[in-house]
Amino acid sequence: MKVIKIDKNSSLFSKVKEIINQNLSNKCFKGEYFVLIKNNEIIGIIALNQLSWFITEIKQFVIIEKYRSKGYGQYLLKEVIKQIKTSLACCIVKENNYVSLHIFKKYGFKEIEKINSKIFMVKKIY
Repeated sequence: MKVIKIDKNSSLFSKVKEIINQNLSNKCFKGEYFVLIKNNEIIGIIALNQLSWFITEIKQFVIIEKYRSKGYGQYLLKEVIKQIKTSLACCIVKENNYVSLHIFKKYGFKEIEKINSKIFMVKKIY
């Protein structure tokens, strides 16, 4: 099992787009993409979008359904956090997405603000 950064011009990125289109409503493909690969199959995706010199947004976090609730999301998030080069990381999570909220809180993200049905979370990286 490994986490790799993928190039948007690679053939692998078309598979990433397909997975995101099937699983998420946010289809804006900005930032750097990291995939979790097990047995030559993509089982998870996270994108990092550096918003400024001090903050990076974590977005498009998805684990393929048959691999959920097995710790892969936690592993992927932990590994991708190591790639963040800004002092802060943030994410926006729907308030009814209890699994994502739990994972982000486990890795030190704090709820900052709730707007409509979305929760803005932040973590100090260094």
